[in-house]
Amino acid sequence: MSDIKVEIKNIERVYALVDELKGVDRNRAIRSGMIQGAKVFTRLGRKNLRARNDEHTGNLLQSMRWKSARNSLAVYAGFERSYKFQALKGVGNHAHLVDRGTKDRYTKKGYYRGKMPASYFWTDTRNEGGGEAMRHIERGIRNMVDSLKSKY
Repeated sequence: MSDIKVEIKNIERVYALVDELKGVDRNRAIRSGMIQGAKVFTRLGRKNLRARNDEHTGNLLQSMRWKSARNSLAVYAGFERSYKFQALKGVGNHAHLVDRGTKDRYTKKGYYRGKMPASYFWTDTRNEGGGEAMRHIERGIRNMVDSLKSKY
């Protein structure tokens, strides 16, 4: 999956929100917010891919996912590159080629095999989605904290 860093500028506000919760619930609230931010990246990536590539993009669209780490506070957004679930979901091994494109390709005998024009759908998603992801992270943390407080 792709490395995307979203930096929380006013981290004190997030700590103030989760300060009253227990350790397990605190991690749950933060992870919930981070999942909301990852969903923003996958949604924007799909939107950019549909807008910029008119041809068949089914496998790439299906391969865009978010994934939460089990043992740490981390959430990943990007393309699934594993053939493990190929029958059920799409595989995006060629995402980097569609995003950045290729130069002219020739065989050893000199036959021209074309080139892939760059669409920069994921590069632009990474650049423009940070602000919206931050808002969704904060909103997700706030919603989870409120639901956990009303639960206890």
